Amino acid sequence: MITQSQDIVSQLAHQDNTPWYKKPNLRLLYIIFFPTLIGVEMTSGFDSSMMNGLQAVGSWDIFFNKPRGAILGLLSSVYSLGAIVSLPFVPWITDTFGRRMAIIFGSLFMVLGSLLQGFSKNFAMFIVSRLLLGFGIPFAIIAASSLIGELSHPKERPFIGSLFNSCWFIGSIVAAGVTFGTFAMNSNWAWRIPSLLQMLPSVLQLAFIFFLPESPRWLISRGRKDEAY
Repeated sequence: MITQSQDIVSQLAHQDNTPWYKKPNLRLLYIIFFPTLIGVEMTSGFDSSMMNGLQAVGSWDIFFNKPRGAILGLLSSVYSLGAIVSLPFVPWITDTFGRRMAIIFGSLFMVLGSLLQGFSKNFAMFIVSRLLLGFGIPFAIIAASSLIGELSHPKERPFIGSLFNSCWFIGSIVAAGVTFGTFAMNSNWAWRIPSLLQMLPSVLQLAFIFFLPESPRWLISRGRKDEAY
């Protein structure tokens, strides 16, 4: 039955010769995709590049007492540790409360983590902030990648899906530029500014997510067929 339905959808998509940019509904949908879904991976790219760049910033090195060896490794890996800790909760949040709510949940954690990171007063506060950033990112990544597949038109779905991971490099390049730009500052703002700017993708997600429709697949799973239609 599922295979038959997929065949029908594929046939209908193949018969549709109107490009997406000539359809007002798809144009608007795909524009909203960028700040809410496609751009989610920018946070991870920004984080990886920023942490590499901060190690060359003198004020950051002095503020945290020249972290080296295992301490420096902890600073870099605690982001991934936070992500691992959150994984058991991601499917439950995503399937129970919906894709959009999972993105909101993860984005709130990342905004909080970025604020704590930017205003850190000691090593422990910086570690906790990075743990919160890592905890939030899987909620947004998994829910966003699901929504891309569940909202995109079948004709554009492969292309839009391929843009998702590509945004990692956008975040990485922006972080490298920001860190390079603040490198010469003779104050702690040389590392606080990049740390605070890490919240920007999450702020965009929170600002635009309410303009994005919920997943029809999730709505059907909750018995809300009229809304899904």
